[in-house]
Amino acid sequence: NSIMSHVAEVAGVDLMELNEKVTWPLQKKYGSSYEALQLSLVDEAAVYGTVEDQAFFSDAVKKPLRDSVKRKLTPQPIKVRADIELTCFTYAGIEAVRHALVEGPKTRPDV
Repeated sequence: NSIMSHVAEVAGVDLMELNEKVTWPLQKKYGSSYEALQLSLVDEAAVYGTVEDQAFFSDAVKKPLRDSVKRKLTPQPIKVRADIELTCFTYAGIEAVRHALVEGPKTRPDV
């Protein structure tokens, strides 16, 4: 896991010890360490509170882990664009399309 390798390097701890005391207990409880780390983005206290060896899991280890997880696992926004071709043969059709384009965003302001 590149996140844990980076954390071990930055925190100055042995990777195997980090895996034994943090990664594997999280994997055992949550089914996968990836799922646990993703959940830590939402509820850090609940996830990191399950680590038994809190003396080892000090801020020197927690901070680089938190930073790496935020950087690597936070979903990235994407832009979506579409081109539409439309042909109207009457003025009423043009007005209907205009009305739809104005009213459409009002139904889903979050989109």
